[in-house]
Amino acid sequence: MKMKKTEKGMFMMTVCGYINGNLTKELYKEFVAHGATTLVIETEEVNESDGQTILDALINGLSEGDQLIIYNVSNLKKTLFELAIFFKILIDRDVELVILNKDELFNTMTDTEFFEFIIDLCEENKRVVQEKTKIAERKNRQVGRPRVSEETIEKIRYLRTQKNYTL
Repeated sequence: MKMKKTEKGMFMMTVCGYINGNLTKELYKEFVAHGATTLVIETEEVNESDGQTILDALINGLSEGDQLIIYNVSNLKKTLFELAIFFKILIDRDVELVILNKDELFNTMTDTEFFEFIIDLCEENKRVVQEKTKIAERKNRQVGRPRVSEETIEKIRYLRTQKNYTL
C-alpha cells in the first residue's frame, strides 16, 4: 500500500483505476499490478442526472498525492481541448496520472512531458482558430453557424418535443 506523508503524519494514498467500457481479466490484472486499490468502470448504461460524469466525480474525490491509472488516453473519450483541461486539473490537484498503454510515438515521454505537450498543442490550436476567425472577419465573411430563422427554430423545438429529429 502506498503512503503519503503530510505535516500531520502518514496516511494511505488513493490509487484508483478508471476505465470507460468493458473490463477484461487481463486489464484488471494490469490495473492491480500497477497498485490500483479501487477500480471505477464507466459504462454507457450509467447516466448522471446532474451532468457530471463518473470520471468528474472521481477526480473531485482525489486529493494531493493520489494516483489515477487509466488504460489509454482515448479511453477518456475527450477532445483535445477537454484533455488539456483535464490534465490541468490533475496538475493543479497534484494528482499523478499513469497511462498504461501510450501510443508508440509518446513512449519516450514522461507522463508530465506528455501532459505539457497536449496542453501546448491545445493552446496552439486555439491560436490558429482565433487567427482564422480574425482573417474571416477582415474579409467580412460570416463566422460560425449560419443564421436560422425564428420559424425554423420553432419547428426544431416542436420536433424535439415530439421526438422526431428531422425537418
